[in-house]
Amino acid sequence: MMQKSRNYEKEVRFYQELAPKTNLAIPKCYYGDIDLETGCFILLLEDLSHYCVVNIKDGCSIQNVELVLQSLAEFHANWWEKSEILEIDYITPINYLAEYKQRQYQEWWSKFPEKLENALPDDPLPMSLLELGQQFGSKFANVFAEFSSPPITLLHKDPHVDNLMFGEQEGEQKLVFIDWQLFGYGRSVIDVTYFMIMSVPIDLRRKCEREFLRNYHNLLVQNGVENYAFEQCWVDYQRALFRLLHVLVAVVSVTDISRDYAKNLLKAVMPRLITFIEDHNVKKFL
Repeated sequence: MMQKSRNYEKEVRFYQELAPKTNLAIPKCYYGDIDLETGCFILLLEDLSHYCVVNIKDGCSIQNVELVLQSLAEFHANWWEKSEILEIDYITPINYLAEYKQRQYQEWWSKFPEKLENALPDDPLPMSLLELGQQFGSKFANVFAEFSSPPITLLHKDPHVDNLMFGEQEGEQKLVFIDWQLFGYGRSVIDVTYFMIMSVPIDLRRKCEREFLRNYHNLLVQNGVENYAFEQCWVDYQRALFRLLHVLVAVVSVTDISRDYAKNLLKAVMPRLITFIEDHNVKKFL
């Protein structure tokens, strides 16, 4: 309850204090408030029900991928290495409570393979994932320390198709980012990797991945980012797989994954995660 309250408080404060400074299309906020004693909160946001959403099973088209990465590059560049990020107490680093979360992850991992295989019996987990997930447990805090070392910027931390709204009518924003409960700061490509695995079909990622990253990096540079070479961006992009691995292990271990929504999400995302692990040999980062 306390963690949820903290997330709700963060989202309310984001709309009240940071949204006006954010060069990313987000819903207009008409009112926001929270009772910290009870955790009850209210956010009155713009109605986006006429916007389009992408089915996570299908994943994004190449046009939508380019639009999302362009928006993320401009957003990340806008907050790149700004001291304000470090001065506001509710903007937490990606390695916030990392030692605690490492112990938590190790406990979750002990349940993860069996629980996931029970939910998706036709999709057995390959040894590449089982070995990586086990080894990651003892390296968790170190990996996340790298994620929060400079250069840092503001992160959405949950950019996937369920949190993206695409406008198709004249005069609408082409893309709106919703759900700002988890935002924090760290290496920019954490958002990119998360989106690319969660929301992009395997064949499209494999075919265009390096070009997508090159274009993202070029946009960072065009928007004023300096001293961040593409080679480092590419390494960070591969290593950022561990952020999503942590999220998926948590989701599987602590939530009810027998519901259709959870099963459909995992059935779409797990093959994307596994192929990314194998394509990039991410075990080399541990």
